[in-house]
Amino acid sequence: MFSSCKSLSAPAAAEGPETSDGRGGTSRRSDVGGRRKGWSRITSMSRFSSFGRRNTDSFRDDGFDGDDRPQSRRPADMGRTCVVACRHCGSSIRSSCERRAHSAVSALDQKRAAWLTKIKGGDILPPPGLPGRDALFALLGILLCLMIMSGANEMISRFGYHEHSMILSAFGGLVVNLFCLPASPNSQPRNCLFGLTINVFVGMAFRRIPPTVLPTWARGAISPAVSISAMAYLGYIHPPAGGAAVAFALGKEDEWLELGLLLFGWTMSVAFASVYNNLSEKRAYPNYWRFLWLPDALYKRVHRWKKRKRDKERRRREKEETMQLSRHVMDHQLVRDYMEDQQQEKQGAVEQV
Repeated sequence: MFSSCKSLSAPAAAEGPETSDGRGGTSRRSDVGGRRKGWSRITSMSRFSSFGRRNTDSFRDDGFDGDDRPQSRRPADMGRTCVVACRHCGSSIRSSCERRAHSAVSALDQKRAAWLTKIKGGDILPPPGLPGRDALFALLGILLCLMIMSGANEMISRFGYHEHSMILSAFGGLVVNLFCLPASPNSQPRNCLFGLTINVFVGMAFRRIPPTVLPTWARGAISPAVSISAMAYLGYIHPPAGGAAVAFALGKEDEWLELGLLLFGWTMSVAFASVYNNLSEKRAYPNYWRFLWLPDALYKRVHRWKKRKRDKERRRREKEETMQLSRHVMDHQLVRDYMEDQQQEKQGAVEQV
């Protein structure tokens, strides 16, 4: 900076070369361009010096002095750094929340559109009704079955059990399944009997819970929910049996007799349907009797066990047949060798003679 000032203060640098003015005298022409260059050099040097001071101050503020030795940060600088970090963290959290909110809104829109599409229904036509003859056949079966159950209930009341009777309202759904939907899996004897048993015992279990622990209004809702879920899990789905859980959860104290009467009526209805439905050439009931006492999981295990047993028996039988065949072949080979030896001996005897 000082060298530039000295160069500007020199005459040769400030003034131009001597020239004649045509009158015999001499004059000096000022070099305007040189002066401009000098002033620009001064301003550039001053800017450079101020820039160096700013860089040095910032370098010292960062924790280093001129000798590259670490220094402790100032509290103001540390606070400023924390504020910047908090702002950056807040902006990142805000952007992440905005992205998640946008994705959640888009997912809700997709679910809403799918729900609206499904609630409109499809183009599938409803199933046709029963023909006239089948409907008349089902009418006679339902009438006879309910007449038998009503007569049995009347006989029970005449024998002195006036306070106890079969729950005839529960048989309405049962006869619908037995005589209108005999081919349905829910109408088979396995589902009818064990689905009812599960619902009844679950209702009796909830009946034992005191009202102080479980209120009566909640008992009537929780009992069928648990029993129907158990039916579905074990594979004994039977819709008419769902009301038995409510009836026994909110019923009387003498529920064992009610259970016996209900199971008796259910069994009699299934037996009557087995006889009556097979009178028609178009019907066959039941579709299966096997594994009446086993749920689906145990049924599959028993089926696999029987299949392995059959395969083992088949392999043993094939092995025995192979051994018998090999023995037969060996015996045949021995007989043939013996016959050849006898023939050779005879030929040798003839040649000797």
